[in-house]
Amino acid sequence: MPFGHGRRRADAGSQDIYDRTDFDGILYMSRITNKQCVAVYDRATAGLEADSPALDLPRLSALGLILDALQVTVIPRE
Repeated sequence: MPFGHGRRRADAGSQDIYDRTDFDGILYMSRITNKQCVAVYDRATAGLEADSPALDLPRLSALGLILDALQVTVIPRE
């Protein structure tokens, strides 16, 4: 399979789910790491209302604990 072919199929599948459902996102298994991943669609934020200004997440003291509990790994941009 040519490099990127699997990614194109996954993107097309995600687009199909987006187009045919009202889901805010999906959970899926990474074919690279074999770990659970989450994709949050843009429409997930449409109904959110903030009572206060957004926080600078890296400064949120509990962020590490929250991410650990959710088993989320943040990978910095290169």
